[in-house]
This record gives sequence, structure tokens and C-alpha cells, in this order.
Amino acid sequence: MKLDVPLFNTVLLTGCGGDIAIAIARIIRSTGAAVRLVGCDIHQNHPAAMFCDCVYTVPHVYEASYWQTMNELVTREAIEVIISTAEPELRTFDTSEVTAIAGVPVIRANKKALQIGFDKLQTANALREWNLPYPETLDAAMCLPTRWPSILKSRASSGSKEVRIVSYASEAPPERDLTGFIWQELLLPDDEEYTCGLYGSVLGEIRSIAFRRKLVGGLTGSGEVVSNPGIDFVLHTIAERLCLSGSINVQLRKTQRGPVVFEINPRFSSTVMFRHLLGFHDVIWSLMEAAGKQPSAYTAPASGTRFYRIGNEVIFPVDTRKGV
Repeated sequence: MKLDVPLFNTVLLTGCGGDIAIAIARIIRSTGAAVRLVGCDIHQNHPAAMFCDCVYTVPHVYEASYWQTMNELVTREAIEVIISTAEPELRTFDTSEVTAIAGVPVIRANKKALQIGFDKLQTANALREWNLPYPETLDAAMCLPTRWPSILKSRASSGSKEVRIVSYASEAPPERDLTGFIWQELLLPDDEEYTCGLYGSVLGEIRSIAFRRKLVGGLTGSGEVVSNPGIDFVLHTIAERLCLSGSINVQLRKTQRGPVVFEINPRFSSTVMFRHLLGFHDVIWSLMEAAGKQPSAYTAPASGTRFYRIGNEVIFPVDTRKGV
């Protein structure tokens, strides 16, 4: 995909050193969606300078100086739109009702998607309320699960961090040590895991793509495109119930009782480049809508299309870093 003209002159990409942000930077570069791409992160030990015109180091969103620094950066660099990829930022933007910095809009999913997706217990409760299959999910500081083995994971963080399988009740940590954690049903079989892109436009159009995947080091290492009516129904129901606006990621396993969602991540996914290459242009659609344009048409890729993640080496000569 190559745009005829840029959508924006200057875009700011926060959390620019992460894998998701670097994929988004590559998408913006390859499509010509912006003339200039500015990045910022809380440290400098990353290769984002290879993909951005300049890179800045900024305070963590929890630091008091964050807001002044970001306001100054957005103003100085004449930023026109902001893409936030850092989960702590998105959580803070949600709780603080932030939709813009220095008057510049932040691309993010709508509030209901953020609130439900960022809390795995709320996610399970919402699925139950919507009459969709859901995994048994319990506040780990309050009680033990009824099924073993069971998964112990953070109620808030996403991905494979702070996740472990506990086989027996006797192996469970004391409940007093489990504040902020949940017990979640272990969904089987484990070779039927799917990661799904879900996009809702401002006008209410719903677009989705589903991958059956294999994890490598906590990320999707390979997979294939899947067309499944049951999965499509679950995804579209979630989008409708969330009144979805923006891009989110839904993770599920196909079980004996059908597709069961275990996480909703209300942000761009680590599969964002796979999706883009397969025609699911959620980054570009988001930028188009931010620019007041209709998102380009979507044609779903053929079921069975396979993809693989490979590594690239990046070398930094001396004095190549730009920004501060």
C-alpha cells in the first residue's frame, strides 16, 4: 500500500522503542502516511532512530514533568497527530480523560474499550453479560478457582508477562500475596489459540481479521489466516457491545464450547505488521479517520494464508542518534 499524498506532515509516535511502535513506524514510512515521524520514549537503548526523523527521551507518564515535557515537544515539533503505543500512557490517558496533548489528538480506542480491555476481570464479566463464552475468572486475592490446573496472571498487564500455570491448590500462593492478580480457567487445547484484529470506524463499520498462531518468546512467531463464522460472530458482538472506535486486539482459544475470549487488548497489537501486509491497514485507517477521511476499502485475505516472523539486524554507527 502506498498513499498518493501524505495524511499528515508530522506524526508523533510514543513508546517508539517497542516492537509495536517500530512496526508502526515502518508502516508509516512504507506508505508515505507522514512527511516526518518523531519518536519519544523513556530511554535511549532502542533502534527507533533508524525509523524516525528524530527521537526524544521523555519522562515516564507517572512523573510530574511528563505533561510539560510532552506539551513542549508537541508544540516545538509542530505535531499534528499522536499515536500512543505505551500501555501505561494509554491507561493514564483513559483515567485522566486525555484525548489530546497541547490540542493535538491522540489516536486511541474509545473509552469503553479501554476500560473493559485493561481489566481482565471486567473483560470476563462483560463477556458473561453479553452472553458470549467466557473463561472462569476470579479475583485471586479473594478466592481459589474451582478447576485445576488454572492460570495465575496479572489483572492488568497484557501478553505473557506475569503468567503461570498452577496445577494444584496446594501450589497456589497465599491469597494475601495476590492483590492485583486473577485466576483464569486454562482453556484447551493449547494449539487452538487465535489472535484477532478488530477495527471500528467512526461511522460504525466493523472490520476483523483472525490468525491461528504459534507463540515464540511471548510474541506471535508464525500463524495462518482463519475464516471462522463462530469467531467472526464473537468479534463482531464484542465490537458492537463496546461501540468500538479504533483498533483493538482480541485473544481467544477455540474450545469444545466454541471460541472463548481470554483477553481484549485495547491498543495496536504486536501483529500489526502482519495485519498490514495482509491488507488489514488499521494504522492507516486510524490516521485517515484522524485526518477526516474515510478509511480505505478492506478485502479480507484468503483463509489459510501463512506468515512467519523473522529477525532483522540493525547497526548503529557512532553519532547517528537524532533528537535528545
